[in-house]
Amino acid sequence: MNKAISLYLHVPFCLSKCAYCDFYSLAKEELKSRYVSALCRALRDAAKMETRTVDTVFFGGGTPSLLTARELAEIFDALGSFSFSDDCEISMEVNPATVTEESLRAYRALGVNRISIGMQSAHDAELQLLGRRHNFADTVASVDAVSRAGFDNFSLDLMYGLPHQTEEAWQESLDAALALSPTHLSLYALTLSTNVPLYRLVDSLPEDEVQRKFYAMACQTLLSSGFLQYEISNFAKKGRHCRHNLRYWTRGDYLGFGPSAASFYRGRRHTEAESLDAFLSAPTGLRERIMKEEALTQTDAVTEQIFLSLRLTSGLSLSEILAKIPQKKEFSKEVETLTDGGFCRVEHERLSLTEDGFFVSNEIIARLLSAAGL
Repeated sequence: MNKAISLYLHVPFCLSKCAYCDFYSLAKEELKSRYVSALCRALRDAAKMETRTVDTVFFGGGTPSLLTARELAEIFDALGSFSFSDDCEISMEVNPATVTEESLRAYRALGVNRISIGMQSAHDAELQLLGRRHNFADTVASVDAVSRAGFDNFSLDLMYGLPHQTEEAWQESLDAALALSPTHLSLYALTLSTNVPLYRLVDSLPEDEVQRKFYAMACQTLLSSGFLQYEISNFAKKGRHCRHNLRYWTRGDYLGFGPSAASFYRGRRHTEAESLDAFLSAPTGLRERIMKEEALTQTDAVTEQIFLSLRLTSGLSLSEILAKIPQKKEFSKEVETLTDGGFCRVEHERLSLTEDGFFVSNEIIARLLSAAGL
């Protein structure tokens, strides 16, 4: 078992809900104080029974940058109950509309060393359509503030496949993001759940072939600019990949705190209820709630290994997975078929997806799982 563990802290507050967002969040900042108190209690309780070193922490949301410096200091005081590695990666998501140089300096003084900025687009009309509270000028100002506050590691999030989005507009957003010199970029295709306001425009999303071209444009632009792709949607300068997210994809242990937060711990998966009230009044500790879950079966674990490993450009060890699956010949034959079709590659006995495979990864992985007898 890995000697290190990760922590995810879900901050469920936003200025307002974005028109596409299906994550759990609330526009109720007046509840922040109660949330912080409950979070600190949960962290200290978990630390009593977890002796492993913490080597990544991620503040996600919601909008973590709505936390005041004082509130964040309270949380870091509680985090001090854990043992941290000397090179612990501590990431914080920020919204360009809610972050300043002063707040960033406070984050850095507390120990945050990686910033993730929700840029989404370089076009104000697209940002307005998405329901974002910032414009592109705010993103530029945020990046400048990040630099002046002393951070040398920051990521930008971008979205493609927006209603009526053109290739020209997408390329302009890519170029604008690169001009800001991030060390990491996350690129996400817009997906719309039926319960979000923007679903009314679902028929205006670009066709699959256009979306495929958007993805290819992004890969070509970023790879030619010195970025390395290490996951379907994630690109980084050398040595600047997000270690926290890699913990998810490599099935390492992590504890998730806050409403809707997920955990993977000692072979068990657990997701907190999407309810701030439930989090505030939780009668038992997180570890106790996790340990009530059924441990994953061997079949579940192998299925996860295939699904998560193939999100990564490093892929999957064929010899390792063939030793675990019931239908070895069928799996090998499907690998050969997908390789001939240009969706997979096998190099040094490792199976990984190509650019075309990444774009239809769910379909490709489903075919491999079926062939494996899982």
